[in-house]
Amino acid sequence: MGNYTWNSYTEAECVAANFGRGLRELGQAPGQNIAIFAETRAEWMFAAQGCLKHSVPIVTVCTTLGDNGIGHCTSITETGVTTGTARKMHQYWQAQQIWASADDPQAHIFELIAECVSRMMGVSIGYSTLPTLIDASSKINRDCQGDANVATLQPICITTMPLSESPG
Repeated sequence: MGNYTWNSYTEAECVAANFGRGLRELGQAPGQNIAIFAETRAEWMFAAQGCLKHSVPIVTVCTTLGDNGIGHCTSITETGVTTGTARKMHQYWQAQQIWASADDPQAHIFELIAECVSRMMGVSIGYSTLPTLIDASSKINRDCQGDANVATLQPICITTMPLSESPG
C-alpha cells in the first residue's frame, strides 16, 4: 500500500478554496444545494470545505445507499449539481433512474461534524477504507500494515459509516 501521505493545513486549505472558487465560476450559486457522491476521503472533505466557504449547502450522498436511496436522497433535497469520484459517478447516474427510500442521515451528519470540528482544532485526519483499515484487511499484503496501525495513522478516534444493503 505504501506510506500514508499527509496534507498540511495550508495544502488542504488551498485545495478547498480552489474547489469552491471553481464551483462559483461554473455558476454554482450560494444557497443552491450540491450533492457530494464519493467515499469518505480527503478529497470529500476538501470539496465539502470548499462548498461551505462559498455558502453552498452540501448534501452528502453515501455510496452505500444503493440505487433507491441515492435517487431518493437527491430528489428530496432538490440537488441540481453533483460532484464525486469518477469511479462512483456511473453508479450515481444509474441510481437516478430508480428511487424509493433513503437511510437515516444522522450517521453522515455526525461524521461531517466530527471532521469539521477536528479540522478547526488542528487535529490530523486520516482516511481509510474497510479493505485497508487493519493489518488483517483483505487488501493488505501479508507483511504490510493497515492504515489504522499505531505506527501509521496513530488514531485517537475512528468514525465509520454504517453499511446499507443494496436492494437486489
